[in-house]
Amino acid sequence: MKIRTSVFTSFIMMAQVLGIALFLRGFFPVPVKSSVSAKNKLSDLPAEPLTGGPHNSSQLPDPLFKRVVIMLVDALREDFVFGPNGRGNMPYTSHLVERGSTHSFVAKARPPTVTMPRIKALTTGSIPGFIDVVMNLNSPALLEDNLLWQAQAAGKRMIFYGDDTWLRLFPKLFMERDGTTSFFVSDYTEVDNNVTRHLDSTLKRDDWDVLILHYLGLDHIGHVSGPRSPLVRPKLLEMDDVLKKIHGALVSKPSRGAQSSPFCGVGLNEAAGTSASSQSYKRAAGSVPAQQREPESTFALFIERRLGVVVASEDARSEGSPPGPPQRSSLSPSPPPPVPSHRGKLKGNEGAKNPGEIKARHTTPREQRCTSVCHLTHSAQPGGGCEPAREAEGAPPYLLVLCGDHGMSETGSHGGSSEPEVNTALVMVSPAFRRKVGMETPGVVEQVDLHPTLALALGLPISLNSVGRLIPAVVQEAPLRDRLRFLHLNGHQLSCLLGASVAEPHREVGVEQFRVAEKAHGGWMKLYLEGNTSEVLGNMGKKVLRQYLEALASMSSALSRQLGKYDMYSMVAGMVVVFQLLLVLLLAMPEALSGAALVDVPVLQALLSLPFYLLCLLLASVHVLVCTSAGSACYLCSLSWGLVFAAVAFAAATFCVLVSMATRRLPSWRTTSKVSLTRVRLLDKAVVAPLSVDGCEMRPAV
Repeated sequence: MKIRTSVFTSFIMMAQVLGIALFLRGFFPVPVKSSVSAKNKLSDLPAEPLTGGPHNSSQLPDPLFKRVVIMLVDALREDFVFGPNGRGNMPYTSHLVERGSTHSFVAKARPPTVTMPRIKALTTGSIPGFIDVVMNLNSPALLEDNLLWQAQAAGKRMIFYGDDTWLRLFPKLFMERDGTTSFFVSDYTEVDNNVTRHLDSTLKRDDWDVLILHYLGLDHIGHVSGPRSPLVRPKLLEMDDVLKKIHGALVSKPSRGAQSSPFCGVGLNEAAGTSASSQSYKRAAGSVPAQQREPESTFALFIERRLGVVVASEDARSEGSPPGPPQRSSLSPSPPPPVPSHRGKLKGNEGAKNPGEIKARHTTPREQRCTSVCHLTHSAQPGGGCEPAREAEGAPPYLLVLCGDHGMSETGSHGGSSEPEVNTALVMVSPAFRRKVGMETPGVVEQVDLHPTLALALGLPISLNSVGRLIPAVVQEAPLRDRLRFLHLNGHQLSCLLGASVAEPHREVGVEQFRVAEKAHGGWMKLYLEGNTSEVLGNMGKKVLRQYLEALASMSSALSRQLGKYDMYSMVAGMVVVFQLLLVLLLAMPEALSGAALVDVPVLQALLSLPFYLLCLLLASVHVLVCTSAGSACYLCSLSWGLVFAAVAFAAATFCVLVSMATRRLPSWRTTSKVSLTRVRLLDKAVVAPLSVDGCEMRPAV
């Protein structure tokens, strides 16, 4: 069958494009997700489980945090913050990690470890693919359900300063924004100064709920000179000072709900992080240049100054003087004046009938200092201690999150799956957390786990496509009923996504575990609402917690495998088609370039041959075997049988045509090689044979 060269070439090119597209479809898999434009809503949340009764409330528990600050440092490796290097690089942060009310984790990022896919993972909880690397330079608006959209829908006011990738992904969600470009890799100073310059004014304001900061300087230093560069430590110290400024501003705003101050409990030394740890912090910061640190700006100095204002105000009010601007005064070991009645009750006055009957009691300086500090953010507790309490308005406390989007390899690059590239630091600071008494080894979580944790802690629904699971330590201080409700909502969202992503979700172990935990949760709720206060209720609640956590781990792991694996079947089929067509094109090249411009393609000969039907049978059996095997799913398996058999016939026919053309070309190649060999032999004889000239025999010189 002779075909014009132009028609033959066009057909080969189109088939090559289809083969390449099939290969890319396997290499860049498009996960089966919920609708891209669909958003999770409060009205869609499931009701709280309850056995043997009507449906319970479907509302979320009260938010755990009122104000959230997310400080994202690009390329923040975990060893930059934790361990011995962290004490020298970020002394203030290390002090918080070891002695403060914090939770610290090593957050594992999934490849590709590039900024835009990592931002997607943090805000949606999903696992982006390598196709997002191509879109990293020109990121379109993110239409998928995400944390920022949910926050805006809930009426939260958000501010952003930093990498303008956020502004391309979320163009209309921030009430105030200022982006910095990431293309000038050699700039690692101004790109961060343009973020920090907004902090002083923004932290003094009360008109925002979420503040996001994205610093690029550390990543730029890594690209230019690597993680061992002498520029890395000064940059980390700069980031440490920024975190110290943010933390100090959040602590100094009790009106925003700092109701669980980490500075009270046993006295002022603990407020300062103990004198020994404070001295170690000063020693660690001693090598910092003077222009890069604030002198004597420690926890103790902040409390002393704050406490001096309170004592001066109390003196003025106790003497009956008119109110005026607070005067700063130093702490004295002499007994301070009695605390007025509106500040709270002192020990020994519990029986007073009205505030006017409260009697002054001589207290030691240690007790009075703790009581005064507690009146800033706590209510007093008998014995001089402090008991965390909420303000009259009941505002939750703040949350400060320090994290990295990805790590940094030993050469300063990122994008792969090596340990330095995927291990990032995650530190969460809040007075709602229990204060640490010593250094603890950071736990290991997935980076996508931050999304459901922040969503539930802020009273927001989890995004539909999130594969993350709640970090239990963050909600550890919440009531048991709220903790069970958080886990139930997370499990319901994961089970729905698993049902949309796999063919047979009921065969997944995690789904069955969640059903069992949900049923046990309903039984616990029945006892709880009946007023049961026995030890059985607590033990049963702990058991339900463990069941939920096991179910969440199984479902999250199954979703991560499902959404992050390659479609090997499609990749192999695409490569086979591409290479077959490439060989056919090479074999037809001599005829295509001839004067006739015709190509003789043995199509009918191939279709009528026995190998063609045998190949069709073999490929069809391979397809059935792959598609029916347990745990296997691919794009070709989702096609109709008609399209599958057409693809099988095309692949078999292409192979038969290739073999026929190669067989036809083989005799001509043999003839050409024989002629060439004969010419070489004749030439050798002519050169080697002796020459006779005038009776003299002459031999060529060798």
